[in-house]
Amino acid sequence: FTGVFAQEKPNITDRPPKTRTLSLGLLNGTGIVGLEYEQMFTDHLAFTGGAGILGYNGGLNYHFMKSIDSHFLSLTANNMGFVPDLSLTYIDLALNVRFLKFMQGSVGGGYVVYTGQTYKEEYEKEYDAEIPLAFLTYSIGVYVAF
Repeated sequence: FTGVFAQEKPNITDRPPKTRTLSLGLLNGTGIVGLEYEQMFTDHLAFTGGAGILGYNGGLNYHFMKSIDSHFLSLTANNMGFVPDLSLTYIDLALNVRFLKFMQGSVGGGYVVYTGQTYKEEYEKEYDAEIPLAFLTYSIGVYVAF
């Protein structure tokens, strides 16, 4: 008597999708070095929040594909400084690219919405100019999706 047994090959796409990331960035909006957490809540949208040496941020990301590993637009509120009188708050819209499954970079623009009085005075004294209302933003970093 001979029998034939078949076993179904596991499908890689049956794994649950990754919906969270943890990233370590350089030159980001909240300081020289920062750590950020991202959590998807729909197929394309994710909340994000982070903190760095000089401040903290929070925002919303729109991913172009149904994957946390995809490129995305990010709209964030950033606060540089932990004391209101010594801080600068701005809104940032940036294009973020993810590549090699662990690298990311961004370029965008920031718009100042609040400047602490002491921050403003120190900036003007140091640079002999007023704080610009809009400016270029950029960052590079590594991330892990899980």
